[in-house]
Amino acid sequence: MAKPLSLPLYERVSCKGIMIRRTLDVTVFCLLLSLLAYRLRSLSNQGFTWLLAFLCESWFAFLWLLNLSTRWNPVEYKTYPENLLPRSLGLPPIDMFVTTADPVLEPPLVTVNTVLSLLAVDYPAEKLACYVSDDGCSPLTFYSLVEASKFAKLWVPFCKKYSIQIRAPFQYFSAKSLPPVDGLSGFELEWKKMKDEYEHLCRKIEDAVHKLMLGPHSTEYAVFKNIERDNHPSIVKVIFENKEDHSSCLPHLVYVSREKRPNHPHHFKAGAMNVLQTRVSGVMTNAPFMLNVDCDMFASNPKIILHAVCLLVGVDDEQECAFVQCPQIFYDALKDDPFGNRMTVPFTIFVGGMAGIQGPPYAGTGCFHRRKAIYGLPPNHDFDIKDCKILEERFGKSTEFSESVAEILFGSGEKHFPCDISSITGSACRVANCSYENNTCWGIEVGLTYGSVTEDVLTGLRIHTMGWKSVLLMPSPPAFMGCAPPGGPVSMTQMKRWGTGLLEVLFSKHSPILSAFSTKLHFRQALAYLQIVMWASRSIPQFCYNMLSAYCITTNSQFLPKVITIALSCIRTIDAEQMPCLLRFLLLSATQVNVRRIISQIREHLKFLSVPNTHTLQKNKLKGKLLVDNTEASILDALRSSLQFKSILCQEILKELNGLEKPRDHKIIDIWLLVLLYTNGESMRKSIEKVFKKKVIEGCIQEVMLDQCIYGNKELAKEYFLSLLSLSEYLLACKEQKARDFGIYMYTLLFEEFADTYSRQEVLGALVTHVGSGVKSEVSSALQVMASLATKHAQELIPLSSHINGILDYLEGLTVENLHKVYEVFSHMALLARSSSDCFGSSIANELLIIVQKQVSHPDLKYKKMGLIGILKIVSCLGDASNVTLSSPFQKSNTEEALELLETSLESCKQLCLSLIFFYDELTAILESRTLHTVIVDWIGKHVGEFESIFLSDLDGGQLPSRNSYCGLEGELWMNLDGEISPICLNILPLASSSQSACLQFLPANFHLLSAVERLTNQGSLGGIDALLGCPLLLPSSKYYSEAEWLSLTGKQKQIISLCLYYAVNWLRELLNAFCTQVAGRFEFTSQSTKEDITLKLLKRLRNLVFLESLLNHSIRMCPVVLPQLHLQVEHCGSTLINQPNHVGNMEKKNEPKMTHECTSPNKRKHKKIAKTSTPGTDGKLHQPTLMDVLRKAGVETSQEMTNEVSSKERTSASVDRQSHVFNESVLIEVSPPAQALESQKFRFRPLLLECFSILTFSKNHDSCCSDPVAELPLYLYLIHDLHCKLDYFAAPGKQCSSRSLSSVAFTRMTLDEFLSKIRPLFPSLKRNLDIAFCSLKEGNETCQEHWNIQSAAAHNPDIINLVPSKSSISTMVYKEVLHSFSKFFLEQMLNLPEVQRNKSVLSDLLEAFQPNETLDAGASDVQPCPSPGTIEYSYLGACSFVESILHAACSFSFILASEALFTLESAVTSVLNVVDKLEGDDVNIQSRFNQILPFLRGKLGSSAQKLLKHKWDDENLENGWKNKGEIVQKILRIHLEYTESTADLLDELACTILPQVSCTTMAEDEDYGYPTLCSATFLSWYHVLFEVNLTVLDKLVKEVVHLEKCRPGFQPENVHTHLIKMQKNVNVVVALVNMCRTYDKVTLHAMAVKYGGKFIDSFLKAFDFLQVHFQMHNEVIILLVKELQKATRTIQTLCSEAKGLKQTAITGKIPATKRSLERFLFRVKALLHTTSSGCTFWMGNLKHKDLRGQVVSSQAYVDDRNDSIDQDPEDVDPPVIVATASGNSETD
Repeated sequence: MAKPLSLPLYERVSCKGIMIRRTLDVTVFCLLLSLLAYRLRSLSNQGFTWLLAFLCESWFAFLWLLNLSTRWNPVEYKTYPENLLPRSLGLPPIDMFVTTADPVLEPPLVTVNTVLSLLAVDYPAEKLACYVSDDGCSPLTFYSLVEASKFAKLWVPFCKKYSIQIRAPFQYFSAKSLPPVDGLSGFELEWKKMKDEYEHLCRKIEDAVHKLMLGPHSTEYAVFKNIERDNHPSIVKVIFENKEDHSSCLPHLVYVSREKRPNHPHHFKAGAMNVLQTRVSGVMTNAPFMLNVDCDMFASNPKIILHAVCLLVGVDDEQECAFVQCPQIFYDALKDDPFGNRMTVPFTIFVGGMAGIQGPPYAGTGCFHRRKAIYGLPPNHDFDIKDCKILEERFGKSTEFSESVAEILFGSGEKHFPCDISSITGSACRVANCSYENNTCWGIEVGLTYGSVTEDVLTGLRIHTMGWKSVLLMPSPPAFMGCAPPGGPVSMTQMKRWGTGLLEVLFSKHSPILSAFSTKLHFRQALAYLQIVMWASRSIPQFCYNMLSAYCITTNSQFLPKVITIALSCIRTIDAEQMPCLLRFLLLSATQVNVRRIISQIREHLKFLSVPNTHTLQKNKLKGKLLVDNTEASILDALRSSLQFKSILCQEILKELNGLEKPRDHKIIDIWLLVLLYTNGESMRKSIEKVFKKKVIEGCIQEVMLDQCIYGNKELAKEYFLSLLSLSEYLLACKEQKARDFGIYMYTLLFEEFADTYSRQEVLGALVTHVGSGVKSEVSSALQVMASLATKHAQELIPLSSHINGILDYLEGLTVENLHKVYEVFSHMALLARSSSDCFGSSIANELLIIVQKQVSHPDLKYKKMGLIGILKIVSCLGDASNVTLSSPFQKSNTEEALELLETSLESCKQLCLSLIFFYDELTAILESRTLHTVIVDWIGKHVGEFESIFLSDLDGGQLPSRNSYCGLEGELWMNLDGEISPICLNILPLASSSQSACLQFLPANFHLLSAVERLTNQGSLGGIDALLGCPLLLPSSKYYSEAEWLSLTGKQKQIISLCLYYAVNWLRELLNAFCTQVAGRFEFTSQSTKEDITLKLLKRLRNLVFLESLLNHSIRMCPVVLPQLHLQVEHCGSTLINQPNHVGNMEKKNEPKMTHECTSPNKRKHKKIAKTSTPGTDGKLHQPTLMDVLRKAGVETSQEMTNEVSSKERTSASVDRQSHVFNESVLIEVSPPAQALESQKFRFRPLLLECFSILTFSKNHDSCCSDPVAELPLYLYLIHDLHCKLDYFAAPGKQCSSRSLSSVAFTRMTLDEFLSKIRPLFPSLKRNLDIAFCSLKEGNETCQEHWNIQSAAAHNPDIINLVPSKSSISTMVYKEVLHSFSKFFLEQMLNLPEVQRNKSVLSDLLEAFQPNETLDAGASDVQPCPSPGTIEYSYLGACSFVESILHAACSFSFILASEALFTLESAVTSVLNVVDKLEGDDVNIQSRFNQILPFLRGKLGSSAQKLLKHKWDDENLENGWKNKGEIVQKILRIHLEYTESTADLLDELACTILPQVSCTTMAEDEDYGYPTLCSATFLSWYHVLFEVNLTVLDKLVKEVVHLEKCRPGFQPENVHTHLIKMQKNVNVVVALVNMCRTYDKVTLHAMAVKYGGKFIDSFLKAFDFLQVHFQMHNEVIILLVKELQKATRTIQTLCSEAKGLKQTAITGKIPATKRSLERFLFRVKALLHTTSSGCTFWMGNLKHKDLRGQVVSSQAYVDDRNDSIDQDPEDVDPPVIVATASGNSETD
């Protein structure tokens, strides 16, 4: 062998620009993924086209991923054939194969040119052999090859002599001019000669084709006679043989046509190649390398074999090169290649990428094979040559071929051709037989693989799976050039064939998907093959994707992201300067389809958080005007201008905001959007205001968001100032407290941020307008804003005072609380104005002083009260110790001015007691809230120092120094707790019976001020006045309370006694108020012993107080007296208490001064005038005076006033007669508050402060004869009752205050937080007293009189024999008061207040206090899992269990008390949901835990209500029988119906079965029908409740049906049927209830039937759309439903007619609305049957006028049938009857 050369034969290099290509490919893939992500995110909002586009694009992305993997590392091979020339003798033999199958489709001349180009290649001829496979067995092909071999003897030397590059004659001679050949003479002559010879060859072949003339050698063609194309033997003919084995000769040329038989598969080209390429050539020449080309692929590069050999023999390991594939290049493809026949991209890019993995695939032509790889053996495989059977089983039974195989597999590969290949044609024919492959591995493991028409791809895949690699050879010029398909049909046929074959590969056992995991095929190579074999399948998504455009155009839909989508995606990334343009484009492009998406995207990505740069804004000043040129301003302008032209945007924004529920979903842009909408249009302002208020109340729009809108952006918001102000006005006028609070904040923010005069004038003007509205809540909120502004910005308000002065016009209608706010505003301004040199500011102070001085000097109490508030507010500002404001040297000092004002006001108040009382109370409130200057405190102390000289008298050894008579009444010292050491007593009787009785009116107020001054000067201690706590009271003798003494008294004396008791009661109240502060923990200075002493005295004083009020109640009942008012009324809850129904009427109020000072006051007419001043109404507004008011002002006495102005003698005599009658009955004076006679005047009393309730927590063991705790209950009941009154005061806003509400200065200043903090310690005491009262009621024992007497004597109460406590009434009242406080106010009203929501521990403390005495485990066993102790749900269970236990126990002795417990239990259950709603921001698990206990609590409540209804009550337990218990029964029955398992079924049972059995007039005692509470007395209550609850159930059902129909149109038929059955039950109930009117004649019953029957029909009509939709499927049920309801409508019509005739006004007022409902029902049924029935007929006619018994009334009883045509009054007849059938007509009378 020749010595190996060191020069390389080839070089493998990477393609240029690979990094750029990779970057671009990855970028494209990322873009595809982004598109898919966008599609997927938007898939739910799009339709079918979007889904189809997503699927197609997913396929494209997958293909691109395969393509990316394949092209990741493309390589090229550079060959160096010149390095082979020195060893030409060592070049390997090459067998060349040309395949043809049809002389028509593949003309012989084409085959001849291909053969000639191969014979003329630059390679030693003796090493080449050319085989032509004619699968069509055509003699023309053989003839053409024979003639071509003759021409080749001339052509091949010519080409090699002149180095012709293109060696296919037809291509070479097609040139228009001679090819240049330098240095060669005679070339032109030879060229012409060769051209003539070629043309002669062409003519001969063409003639043979047309004339079938095969020439003179016709004997050579005998074998082709009488053969068929698909049925012939194998033919092997050697056309030319290079016997000399010389390179100058031609290569061997052999014609082969394999045997074909109809019954044997021939496997197309794969079968022909296996015969020719492997077996025939193996027997004849057996070259180690083979080249196969198609008949139309000529060699365009004469050195192609040398290039290929460089790769085949140049590799270090044969595994690296199983075959060398050259690209297919075509010379005659159509322009622009419309059919893709050139295949440029696959070979230059895709196949080049595969070359970098495991090599290119086998393309079927232009490929050089290593014979060993074709034989199906893996590289470097050891094969046993001795085992011949294996060779035969694998390669067939041919000795010659077996030897050739062995030579290839195990020989040197350098065997020379046999000298005479013609001699072995017989062996070649044998291996070409069609039966040779039977029972061998041909087509499976050997040769080209069968199973697909694309045998090339399948064969290449099999070679690669064995571990071989391949090489891509792309020389220049191209190796081979072929003929492209001529047109579309041929191209489509070819592509169809390729697509079919590739799909066969994909779904065969050789699939690359399987091969990647089971063979030596590289994974990336498998992906590349996967892309090849899926070539046909990609046509489906491509076709669908292409058709989407046409489909979308047709259906007006879209599948590609529109410009809108692209623009939306740019919101986050676009420059701020371009944002306004983008927003304008988006908003103006909005349609019904995309508007919601546009709004959502803008809200999501548009933010308003940046603050404008001050420096930038200053640069934009032009001519004194600041231009707002920041980003936010431009954006807002763009939004506003767009919203003006697109109404659809406005509606959609409101829908979008309404759909947001959670606060975290709201953003700053939402406020701006609402403001812009509000600015643009008047028509939508109401809707916007409602949305804005809703969001504020729900906490979605918060103050911090408003701050971010306006703070620092005032120039931005300047343009929208008026809109923001209008929204503030709307919020401030709302009823909801949360909305008003936000409006207050908006007003404050607008005033502070917009400092220009115009804006502030507008803000102040709007606030003044609010004040003038007269609505208390609105007025209060507006004044709160102004007071806040005055505190912070008084200096800025002074120049704007002219705009605030308008408030003064509305002072008459303001409450005391609001008056305080008004004068606080002006006081701050006046205080600042005093130190200002500005004359304008000074005038404000002067004007204010003039106004208040005029008011305080006015004789009318209303104006005087205004002046007092104003003066004291000014004093509080001027005299504030922290105020260091310096006044002008020409003015008085602040303290001097304050003292002068106090003197003035005090002098003016001495004329009216009420004004003086008000002055004292207001002054006390100032002392407790502010630290005044010591000079002012000293003045107040000096004034109250006169208290001793006016009200106190000295005692001598605890006794009066002398006994005097006062208006004929003897005096006596009462309730002397200090005994003999008491130095003083309170002169009540002497003052009450003298001309100075008026001073007793301000005694409590004066002492209240005195105690405040004492605490202020002595660090909270009342040690300086502690003697007043135990000092006795000088009152009328106790003997006057005996029957004989009382009857001997005159009317005046009785009035004096009553007034003395009244003043004593209020004195004790103020004592408790003052000294309870010493033990309630408010001041920590007293010792423990002092506290115990004070506590003991307080308990005694409380017993004194209960004792005196009982006497006072009895006295007033015996001798009615209008008590004087001891504190000026303070309005609350939007109305004055004198307007409450349970209070004394206006008559008593107006005559109060006269009655109070009947014997002493000289100012009757003045007081009468004051008492007649108007007061605000219940809504806080001033009302127009009524006729009675006008008459009273004119001096006319009304009948009521005349009865109260009778002479003293007449009243006395009348009272004597009445009292004589009463005393003759020997009635005892019961200590059982509330005292009915006093309740109507309780508002006149001095209120108890919250510190007094600390007495409830006092515990002391008293020495007594027994351990009866009931003796203490009157004391605690007194406090609990008063606590209940105060709970009324702090009721939820918007609710009426009850008659027991006590409003005073002390409570108007107290917040709910302060109130709750002070009463929280009382909860356990309330529970303890409830247990005591309940045990007392349960035992039923009589009270221990001796115990009461001992306790009363210890408190030094006078011994009055007929004054005893009523044990049952006291225990009952304690029971009721505690349960009322627990349920109604704490669990219903108080929990709705914002302060309680912020302080949830109050609720926990309340529930913890009312836990049962035993453990909860047994009672809560039905709750799984049981709540953990300490949780709020556990506390709820415990409290409900406690209430349930006392309910069950109360059933044994009292219906009323059991009912109270049930109502408390209902409040607890109802509050569970409220508590869950208020627990904002807490763990979500809390709601789930509450949902676990809620069914249990509902079940307990329902069963408890059922127990009360079914319990058989004794007469003694009913408290006067069932009379007046209808309302209680109604509540119980409602609870039973609401909390039962099935309300509809229970309603049906009660209305249709139980109730008809009961007579509403008489009922036997033993007939209870299962419900003892159902009797004649309660029948109407049951009837009323059943009607109302049935209507409620129908309303809920109708709402559910309407909601389901909107959400899920046409929902399941079974659901429709279920709802119809429920509706049928409601109809049955109403029919049964209405038809009961035929039996019962009560007008009240008939009125309820007419009223609620009409309402039921109204609700029923709301479901008619639902009935119409489902009528076709459920027509029978619906018709039955309508006909059943008609029974009720007939009765209702009859009731209406009879009521008119009988003039029953209780019914006639309800007839018009019911008539309209009946008419609407008639026409809706008619429309239903007309529009939905198919062939269904109905008849309508007027019924005759009949009564409830079915008889025709006289107006309809016709004498003669001829009168039938007379028209009837439509209001006096029934509505037409509707009868519908499916087959015909029917009539009813």
